[in-house]
Amino acid sequence: MFSALAAALALAVAGGGRAATEPTQIEYMCSPIPTGQMRYVKSLSSCTAQEKKVAVYPGPQYLCVSATTVTLGSAGGVCPSGSQKTKVPGGPPTFYCANKATGKLRGHNPGLACTSGENSMAIGPDVPPTVTSTSPADGTQNVLLNSTVSVTFDQSVQATTSSFKIECPSGTPKSYTLSSSPATTFTLTPSSNLPLNTTCKVTVVAANVVDADGDLHMVSDYSFSFHTIAAPQVTSTSPANGATGVATQATITINFSQSVNATGSAFKLECPTGTPKSFSQSATPASSVTLTPSSPLPVSTVCTVTVVASQVTDASSGTPMLANYVFSFTIDAAPTVTSTSPANGATGVATTSGVTVNFSEQVAASTSSFKLECPSGIAWIHLRGSLTVRSHL
Repeated sequence: MFSALAAALALAVAGGGRAATEPTQIEYMCSPIPTGQMRYVKSLSSCTAQEKKVAVYPGPQYLCVSATTVTLGSAGGVCPSGSQKTKVPGGPPTFYCANKATGKLRGHNPGLACTSGENSMAIGPDVPPTVTSTSPADGTQNVLLNSTVSVTFDQSVQATTSSFKIECPSGTPKSYTLSSSPATTFTLTPSSNLPLNTTCKVTVVAANVVDADGDLHMVSDYSFSFHTIAAPQVTSTSPANGATGVATQATITINFSQSVNATGSAFKLECPTGTPKSFSQSATPASSVTLTPSSPLPVSTVCTVTVVASQVTDASSGTPMLANYVFSFTIDAAPTVTSTSPANGATGVATTSGVTVNFSEQVAASTSSFKLECPSGIAWIHLRGSLTVRSHL
């Protein structure tokens, strides 16, 4: 907006102490090609194919200004006789008159007032509004789904809901409400939660953001992006899905992609499916949860674990899992005797023979694991002979 000097000069050009409104800020002009009297326009789209589009800001631009014309100059060029080279934006404001019908510009000074057929114009030293910060910042990850978006400018500006766009993802608009205007910071409150695991793009539309006095727009659009938080996911389990030979005393661990809260009904353990097994559950929030069965798991049985999506939520945002996660594993079978030496029912066994027992898998055994009775009822193993235990691998 104009400085106190600009306001004072605006009053001066009105003449005779009459009240005057602040001149309209010139942002855009059209310059006839190759040269000619420039004209004021509200938008560069108003320039014809025979005119050069001239944006005053951020500049600089060089004008040749006289009491009757304004033409486009250059940094190293010389203005025609009777014209003064003027760099805009400059220090103090510069003032002009624009023909109401054609927009054609001429320069004036405090002693030369605009006519009734002209509008009072000015090019001020102030700069267009710019975005200084945003929340979330550009590139932020794991933004909560219920977040608002804020945009802060370097000065007070006027804005409406057409001044901003939220797209999640790009090309998919999200509706929102906007805090009051004018202001330096605007808060955009989405009408519903942002989508999971999505890159959202926010665009500040330059043409629809103007400074507080309504005469200077942003120079160009400003955009930034952020990524919303993903729903919790199961990343691994122990035992792994499809594991076999799992010990009957095994605990069960579920690892998640992030710290989660899990209720007491977040997990189901069935051995086999349809037959629940009780267990205790480690504390949350945590990124891993361990289930400890209350009793040994049944041998040779397929156990199924279900992680109930609605009962597992992100620890910070409360976002639940998207779907149940199910995995299963098989409990180890009990070892069996596969063969013996002497074989069952053998006759004519030497009195010095040892006894060998072969198992289906490696086992742990001690002298209390076997009885050798000769005849039945007499523990012969403690008196003489030997016994060999082998696993059949």
